[in-house]
Amino acid sequence: GSSGSSGEVDPAKCVLQGEDLHRAREKQTASFTLLCKDAAGEIMGRGGDNVQVAVVPKDKKDSPVRTMVQDNKDGTYYISYTPKEPGVYTVWVCIKEQHVQGSPFTVTVRRKH
Repeated sequence: GSSGSSGEVDPAKCVLQGEDLHRAREKQTASFTLLCKDAAGEIMGRGGDNVQVAVVPKDKKDSPVRTMVQDNKDGTYYISYTPKEPGVYTVWVCIKEQHVQGSPFTVTVRRKH
């Protein structure tokens, strides 16, 4: 790439990936990866962006799930959460108060067998 790029992250170009993206089990940690890219579609290659994640139950009686965001310092962020109850949840992933590509999405949390 050229050194002239400002290197600003573009939420619309970011990618969510991972096997657990749309599935989880109660009382088990689910995780996925956010891959940050700039407006040119190039991987950022550095961390430090303010990534905000919320896992909110569709049934508003339940409280939101605590989420962890680990900055891998290379443009990827490891996101994990542990839902306590089965049900349908909405997952929001935002950078600079803008949804990343693919956010929000729905996860169905199943009972442990």
